[in-house]
Amino acid sequence: MHAVIQKDYNGIDSIQTVNISTPKSSIIGALVDVKYVPVLPWDIKNEKGLLTQMHTSSLPKILGYGFSGTIHDNNIFGPTRGTRVVGASPNWTYAEIINASIPPYVFLLPDNVSLEAGATIFGGADTAMMMIQSVGVHPNDIVLLIGASGSIGSYLYQMLLTLKANVTILSSKRSFKYTKSIFPSAQVVSDIDLISNNSVNFVLDTAGSETLLNQAENKLFEGGTLFTSALPTYQKQRIDIYSEFNNNPISPNRYKEIIEMLSNGTLKAHINKIFKFNDVKAAQHYEDETASRGRILVNINE
Repeated sequence: MHAVIQKDYNGIDSIQTVNISTPKSSIIGALVDVKYVPVLPWDIKNEKGLLTQMHTSSLPKILGYGFSGTIHDNNIFGPTRGTRVVGASPNWTYAEIINASIPPYVFLLPDNVSLEAGATIFGGADTAMMMIQSVGVHPNDIVLLIGASGSIGSYLYQMLLTLKANVTILSSKRSFKYTKSIFPSAQVVSDIDLISNNSVNFVLDTAGSETLLNQAENKLFEGGTLFTSALPTYQKQRIDIYSEFNNNPISPNRYKEIIEMLSNGTLKAHINKIFKFNDVKAAQHYEDETASRGRILVNINE
């Protein structure tokens, strides 16, 4: 079967599609025919060698950790063949068949949630929920959200609304029109100077601009919190605020909450473009070089 591997830190054009052995079924876990995988900035940064100070990867390795697909064969402890599932796999997901080896992180997908939407949960909705859990947003808290047009930001805005937070979106000029089109009732600005200093409880960042984060610090109340999902090396300038980055996993129950919110319409997945398996490099270049417009997916098994 085919899989996509990273063999060095020379960037996107160095990844390869290779033939590997099909994984074998086991008592624990489930074999899954992968349908869609998300294209994640984390993978791209790792391929460029930008994350080696945070963690080291054993190379070569197969890309990915999130997937949507169908159960490949029956397992006495799991769903039956053909059952639609989504999940996270700590080993890899950019392959035609994977062994989803941690059963608590394989989830049944309701009939009214598409496999495409399900694939956006990983590196999108889960990161948004992790950010909210980490900082502890409450009703009526004032939040400056930097970037709401990408997969994390669009989910984050929707979740903040369910918490009844007061949210202002700071958008780039090139994403302003798109952001307003998907969230027409949102308060969106493209100039950070329009936000008063010392006026917000939280800055939640999905863009990763150090210059912008330096400016955003001034918008926080004393004791406020800045959380960035996009710039792990950021160092705060103010001593009277909190700054945080983490990529801790959320619990299986939180994933189930996300799936239920997609099913009942509380959350909507925003999908930019779907690439064919043979076009993985093009998909990553598109993610890396164009404005964020929801999640980009790769169709593994057409």
